[in-house]
Amino acid sequence: KNDKPKSPINKKTKTVKKKKHQKVDSRKPKKPPTAFFYFL
Repeated sequence: KNDKPKSPINKKTKTVKKKKHQKVDSRKPKKPPTAFFYFL
């Protein structure tokens, strides 16, 4: 399961990023992509 040390870290980061993106998208779905990048 822990064959690659970078795998769990990358997976965790991807999950956090996706969750954050989903939260922002749900909170401000009508905001332009520029505002999204600015928020990040």
